[in-house]
Amino acid sequence: FPRNNDSLDLWDDIISARCTLVDHLQTMIKSQVNDINDIVTKTYFEPLAKKEKLCHMLAMTKAALKQGNLGMVSHALTRISSIKIEENVPELEYLFWKLEYKRIVSQIDPRQLQDGSSTITNLILVMHNSKGQRRIETFPLKWRSKFDCLQSRFYDTIVDILTQTGEVCLEVSEDLLSPEHRKGITRIAKNVGCEVPTNIEELSKLLVKGSFLHMKRAVTENEIKETQNKTKLRLAEHCDRVLRWEESGKACLLQNDDKVEYMKVVISNVLEGMCHNIQGSSELLPRLIQLLEMNNSLMKYFLEKVASVPNWMFIQWLPQLMAVLDKTIGLAVGPILLRVSEEFPNVVCFPFAISSEQYIYKDAIEPEKNRILVEQLKDILKSTGFGEFTKELSRLTEPQHVLKDWIERAEVKILKN
Repeated sequence: FPRNNDSLDLWDDIISARCTLVDHLQTMIKSQVNDINDIVTKTYFEPLAKKEKLCHMLAMTKAALKQGNLGMVSHALTRISSIKIEENVPELEYLFWKLEYKRIVSQIDPRQLQDGSSTITNLILVMHNSKGQRRIETFPLKWRSKFDCLQSRFYDTIVDILTQTGEVCLEVSEDLLSPEHRKGITRIAKNVGCEVPTNIEELSKLLVKGSFLHMKRAVTENEIKETQNKTKLRLAEHCDRVLRWEESGKACLLQNDDKVEYMKVVISNVLEGMCHNIQGSSELLPRLIQLLEMNNSLMKYFLEKVASVPNWMFIQWLPQLMAVLDKTIGLAVGPILLRVSEEFPNVVCFPFAISSEQYIYKDAIEPEKNRILVEQLKDILKSTGFGEFTKELSRLTEPQHVLKDWIERAEVKILKN
C-alpha cells in the first residue's frame, strides 16, 4: 500500500486498479464454470475476492481519515457497502462511527453555538443506535476498547459544547431535555448508572462520568500492552480536559474528592506513558507540575510514581524544573534533578547556573529543605568543573560591569534586611 500521507488520488488509482484486477479474475473463473468449479468459486474464491477488496478499501479509508478528507472516506465506505459483506466487520463498523463523529464535529461553528443542541442530538443519536450497540458487544475486546474510546470522545464533545454555550445555555437545556431527545439521554443515564438529569448541569456531570467509565473500560479491555499504555494516556488526557473545564470556571463538574482522583489518574498514567516512551507523554510533564502546584498533597504520590521514569526523559524540561527548585514544588522536582545530575552532570550545569542566580525561596513552605537540595546539586556538579570555568570566564568581564553587577546584588540584600 502507499503511505498514509501519500496523495489520495494515488491511493484511489492503485486501489481501484487492484479491485478491477480481482473483478477480472472473478469473471475469468466464472466463464469456465462446471459443477466442481462452481462449488469452488462460491465456497472459496468469491469470499476470498470480497475479503481482498475489503482489505484494500479499508486501507484507503484509514488513509483518507488520517488526512481529514471526509468526502473520500464517505466515498470509500460507500464502495465497501457495494461489496456486500455478510458478516460484521469490527473495523468497518468503527470507521462508519468515526466518520459520523468527524462529520458532525466538522460542522460545529463556534460563532453559532445556538445550534449546539442539534449537534448534541446528532451525537446522541449516533452513539445510542441500539442495533449498533448490540453489534459492538459481540466484537473482540480490542475493537470494543476502540469503540469505548470513541464514545468517550462523543461525550467530551457534548460537554465541551455545553460549557461554551453561556447565554444560550437555557435554550439548549430546554431543547435537550425535551421529550423528543429524552430517550437518548435516558439510555446514557442507564448505561452510566445514574438518574436521568433534569437540568444542563446534571447532564454535563452525567456525560463526564460516562466518558470516564468508557475510558476506564477501554483500558481494561485492551489486552495488548503497547496499545493499553496509549489508551491510558488518552484516559489521562480526558481527565486533564475535565480538570481544565473546572479551572476555567465555566462548569462545576466534579466534587473535591473526584478532582483529587482525576489528578492522580493524570499523574500516574502520564508517568507510566513516559516509562514506556509513549508519544506525547513527556509533553505533559509541565502540566503535572502545574497540578502539583495546585495540590501540594499529591507530591508524595508523584514521587512514588516518577521513580521508575528513565532520567533522560527529563532532559528537555531541565530549565522548567530548575526554575521551580526554590518553591514548594521544588521538593517534588528536586529528587528528579539529583538523579539526572548524577547520570548527566554536564547537561544539568547550564540550566542550574542560570536558575540558581534567581533563587529567593520566598514561595517555599520549608525553604531550608529547598536550600539543602540546591547545595546537593552544587556538590554533584563540582566534578564537572563548570563552576571554575564560569568563575574564570567572569574575570574577562569589563571591570565597570563587574562593579555594576555587585552593586545590584548588594542593593537587593540591603533592601531585604
